[in-house]
Amino acid sequence: MSTAAYYLAQMLVGEGLRVLVVDLSGRGARLRTLLARRPLKNLGLWEPQVAKASDLRALILRAREQTAGKVDVLLLDMDASLLEHAGGLAVGIDYTIVVTAATVEGQNAADEIAERLGDAPPPYGKVGVVFSRVSVTETDGLKEQTENRKLPVLGHYPADYLLAAGDDYSVSGAEPSLPHEKYSSAIARLGRILIRRVPLRRLSAPPAEPAQRGTDVAVAQARVGASRSGGMSAASTAHEREAQPVDAHVGSARPTVDESPMSM
Repeated sequence: MSTAAYYLAQMLVGEGLRVLVVDLSGRGARLRTLLARRPLKNLGLWEPQVAKASDLRALILRAREQTAGKVDVLLLDMDASLLEHAGGLAVGIDYTIVVTAATVEGQNAADEIAERLGDAPPPYGKVGVVFSRVSVTETDGLKEQTENRKLPVLGHYPADYLLAAGDDYSVSGAEPSLPHEKYSSAIARLGRILIRRVPLRRLSAPPAEPAQRGTDVAVAQARVGASRSGGMSAASTAHEREAQPVDAHVGSARPTVDESPMSM
């Protein structure tokens, strides 16, 4: 999700928002490369270290304090297992996007992640779905909701292997490719939907009032695998899976903190 998170953040900055991308996945090399080679005002990166899941809530609170009045959107990239074991949406995430395959298995994976994160049933929930690497032949049959839990489908984007929508196809040391038009258009549509749905807005406060905190949006990538029951490879409850990571990645719109606040 690192590359897709970068281009989503870039789109939000283009709409006048100040965005901090936070990498908690330990796979932030791609983000560092993109930001170093294509720096953008009002777009920053933070890579804090989280020793255990229970540290996440305090880290988020500290990040909000340090970025209040400076950041409008905190975009977080992390494993779903970390967010789940930290308490799910209860840690304070405003909205979470689950990125998954446009298949029944992918929809089921998104539904299970939403349930384990403690999401309320639609229309009161804070989890939406985006289908990734969708081919032209698949677009006509895409649903507006997942089959079972009825999570809203916010959009989809096509495969762009030269761009490396994940880090799987990136070439070490190579100049990052620019996204093709369909990919850019899809990410732009997703950004506009998030701005309206969450909603996302530029924060401002009179001098006499305390600075407002940014909005937290999570982007999660679900990886579907075969389990003994033929469904997801992860077990259904957190305490049953304590030593087994969830086979999914989460990216969130929220800031994360290392030692000190980051200037953009």
